[in-house]
Amino acid sequence: MSAATLPLSPLSPLPPHSLEAEKSALSVCLVDGSETIAKAVELGMTGAEFYSPANRIIFAKILELYQSQPPVTVDVLAEELKAAGQLEAIGGFAYLSEVSAAIPTTAQAQYWFDKVLEYHLRRELIAASARIAERCFDGESDGGELLATVEREISRASNG
Repeated sequence: MSAATLPLSPLSPLPPHSLEAEKSALSVCLVDGSETIAKAVELGMTGAEFYSPANRIIFAKILELYQSQPPVTVDVLAEELKAAGQLEAIGGFAYLSEVSAAIPTTAQAQYWFDKVLEYHLRRELIAASARIAERCFDGESDGGELLATVEREISRASNG
């Protein structure tokens, strides 16, 4: 169970996320290109950290373009998403335009990346807690096994 697909009851709150932070993180990549994308790569970002499926797709494509060396611009990104049959799935060129205009400067890039990573960690910890609680309730594990499960799940969550 990934943190992005946590089972929610009708009374459950949405998992922690900030669409504004996600759009801003994508925007800084599109405004500044390679240098800012390199910062995201250094932080270990892959796209899985984004809550929004559209934003996950966009970031994964940005990384793909970055690694293959063409310029990462909105136009190139849109063309590549279109070629992959994903442009409409993310909201079309209109959504890409909205994302690219989210911020005018990359001065806050680290802040936005950190926010996306922080919310991702929170979702991962919630998912780990749910798996731990499930093991506690199943009654099939002794205390030592439960502690090992807790350690493993927390480690897995912190490694994203």
